[in-house]
Amino acid sequence: MREVDLSALALRLRARHALLVAAGTFLGVKLLRIGRWLVYGSGRWLWWTPKGITLPPIVPVSRFHSFRHISVQRQFPLYQYQYFKQYGPVIRIPLFQLAPWVFVCDPSVAKLVTEGDRSLVLEESPKAPWLYSLFSSFTGGPNMFSRPLTTQGSIPGCLASRKAVASAFSMAQMDGIIPHLNKYMESLGEVLDRMASSERDLDACELFEGGAERESMGKSFLESVNTIVNEISVMRVTNPLRKYMWWAEHQKKFDRSGLFLRELGRDIVNKYRASHTDEELARDCSVLGHLMRSPYPSDKERIADIIIFLIAGHDTTGYTLAWIVIEVAKKPEIARKIRFSRLPQLGYQGRIATMAVTIPAGSTVSVSNFAMHRSGITRPDEFVPERWDEKSEDHERLKTIYRPFSTGMRRCVGENLAMVELRLILATLLQRYEWENLMEPRPQFYLTTKPEGAVVRMRMRA
Repeated sequence: MREVDLSALALRLRARHALLVAAGTFLGVKLLRIGRWLVYGSGRWLWWTPKGITLPPIVPVSRFHSFRHISVQRQFPLYQYQYFKQYGPVIRIPLFQLAPWVFVCDPSVAKLVTEGDRSLVLEESPKAPWLYSLFSSFTGGPNMFSRPLTTQGSIPGCLASRKAVASAFSMAQMDGIIPHLNKYMESLGEVLDRMASSERDLDACELFEGGAERESMGKSFLESVNTIVNEISVMRVTNPLRKYMWWAEHQKKFDRSGLFLRELGRDIVNKYRASHTDEELARDCSVLGHLMRSPYPSDKERIADIIIFLIAGHDTTGYTLAWIVIEVAKKPEIARKIRFSRLPQLGYQGRIATMAVTIPAGSTVSVSNFAMHRSGITRPDEFVPERWDEKSEDHERLKTIYRPFSTGMRRCVGENLAMVELRLILATLLQRYEWENLMEPRPQFYLTTKPEGAVVRMRMRA
């Protein structure tokens, strides 16, 4: 038998044991770091983040904490607002994706993201691919919002679609739209007069969504829009796998809502063609007229853009009016100032209506308008229309931070129309009716801020 060197064997066993312990410790530390990243998003971006750079500070909350703020409490921007106060204007908040998700409320960084910087040969940042897919999921394909900026093949890009309808939203065109809005206000006034005469309690959201006294077609439209907005702005943001749950009731309801809107868009196109000659189409300066004249590969792409316009101009304007009425109801003196302002100039109601860190390539960057519009101004959480006066101490600051329609090449094309609608309707609402706030709203965030639970009462002015 061969003689065994027990001392050498023991040495090899100890070395192997030490190696296994070291490897186990290394893997254990890595697993703990990955686990910590999976739950909190903290630590280096896994283990391949370049050394020597300073990332924006990360908010020490778990991903599940953030998911609850988005999908259950629906007050994520309110929490962002508090995070910015504590950790600075550029922060990371743990969410579902692998790459860092950076939130900013600094106006200079926001401008860089949305407009780029020619001096740095830096183009504006594209939207995240998953965001494009969200908005394509209910229109039947790419639309003005989800298309790339430039035209690719026969598919018009975002800039081409914007150019096709831009003149319909010009200030010169608004002069022709105001008579149509006045006619609409007459019919709306009849509905509101009936409500005011009854002096019954009204849900502010339902009132300004148009849900009150709406025919069945209108209610179906509202239900479909609310289903889609809730899904794409809340539920799928926290759970990207929801769209694959074809058996689940939420997905079936989402599919039905998308089908309803596509059929509605096709019905709009067919009725327009049946009621307009080529000469009338050539003279039509409306948004729909511009969309019908624009060269699309097929009606599928045209209908997709029509759906986007229907949704984009719906709850944004409605909820803004609701918030204004709620705030004005608390301060009757504001309503008096509006009533005695000069309507042709829309004076008083017009006022109503960086850090040394590196953002890694591949990050998702979100601009928090909710926080940015409140940064650096006096009494940021109060309703103070006077802050828009040129002599106000906040006036210059507001020029820098105020960007409700975004900036850059994807700036909201309907900005002029939205402001004209808000001012005309607001003037009518506050001159014709008195408002009483009966129940405070709970801010709920979808595509925009919804004053959920707010109850108001309106009366005819004596």
